Amino acid sequence: MKKAFRQGVVAGLLAPLFFLAALVYSVYRFTQRIPVPVRHENVDEIGLRLVEPEEVQSYWSPWRAEIEPLIDHVKATIKALESRDED
Repeated sequence: MKKAFRQGVVAGLLAPLFFLAALVYSVYRFTQRIPVPVRHENVDEIGLRLVEPEEVQSYWSPWRAEIEPLIDHVKATIKALESRDED
């Protein structure tokens, strides 16, 4: 697998994360609060709330268990791409 293709895939995976980080940072700069998902309304719906930075951990803990499988999948995909590049 060509190096440019692998770099493109990694950039495609990381670009949305950087966008979200920039969005959260800009909201924080204007409001001094952080947008955090607080509840599931339906399968395709998430409720957000602006909370104080000290409160983020209490809201984030329940979501961590849901997001960890996705993070593990992304890591496995990156490792698979890297191992193909070495072959």
